[in-house]
Amino acid sequence: MTNGYNLGLVQSGTGLVNSAASVQTNPLFTTSGLGTPVTTTFTIPSCQTVDYARLYLDIYGGTPYYSAQLTASLNGLALPTLNIGGTGASSPPGTPGDGNPSTRGPNTTCVYGSGFGYWEVALANVGSMLKTNGSANTLTFTVSGPSNTGFDGRTYGATLVSIYTDPSIQQTLDYQLFEGDGYMRQTTSTTAPYPQQNLGRSFAITGVNTSNVTSATYTAAYEGGHAGQTDQVYFNGNALGPTAGLGNDVARGGTITELHSFNVLPFLQGSDTVNYSIDPSLLGGTGESTLHADMALLTVTHPTPEPGTLALLTAGGLALLTMRRWRNRRHMNR
Repeated sequence: MTNGYNLGLVQSGTGLVNSAASVQTNPLFTTSGLGTPVTTTFTIPSCQTVDYARLYLDIYGGTPYYSAQLTASLNGLALPTLNIGGTGASSPPGTPGDGNPSTRGPNTTCVYGSGFGYWEVALANVGSMLKTNGSANTLTFTVSGPSNTGFDGRTYGATLVSIYTDPSIQQTLDYQLFEGDGYMRQTTSTTAPYPQQNLGRSFAITGVNTSNVTSATYTAAYEGGHAGQTDQVYFNGNALGPTAGLGNDVARGGTITELHSFNVLPFLQGSDTVNYSIDPSLLGGTGESTLHADMALLTVTHPTPEPGTLALLTAGGLALLTMRRWRNRRHMNR
């Protein structure tokens, strides 16, 4: 698939009492390569339980034709071995081998290919492996393969998304997690697989509870960007800007995975549209030559229900409703 696998919903939660979300990323590009073990750590806040977690690795292959294997462990527990890549040929045989998952789901490990040798690996079922006492979680992985495949093997970065619960967290959480490989190109390529121009990516967010919202945050993850080149992400048509003064240059980290979080409470509608653009005619200046917007998380928080509210609805709610109906009928019969 030459233009990637567009961002799409993989997991969501609604009305999670005493819950919060954590998103962490570690840049790794200069420290990793084919056959080199890489170790990095993540720490989530002390909590009672981790309700859901997903671990992302952004890996550079070099071309869509090369292949490799990923072995990994989290806190000493082995994760399934994965095959990454295309045909394994050392030269383009015609059709690139970058593939994409046939099924995208919260409990499915997915390997997304851009069609240009850029990979996002989304590792499932890691929540039970994480420590909840505030100590470091250690990830160790190796990208390996025969030396003649040419697979580069460097990792742009590792990202951990976790949803956790603790009685001390005084809020109710809704969240929606999206992933894929929204590969955007500034110009038409002159090399195989000859992609068409692709200057933007859009996707919809639906079913958001907009009642009594205390915060709404959109976190955008990019596999890479280029400093000084223009790109922009919009939420319901509203430009989400990075640090003041940088203008239309959201993804600027170069060969690293980077995260940017934005307050979208003023723009939240319930049915929302997110759009990424590198169109220079729209943004002005030199547009990004390539851009990977490959993971996104929307979190919306509400106040925690008062303890008495739930009791009223369960124990006394029916009696109160019956009394009000009796009074209404009496009033109508006068």
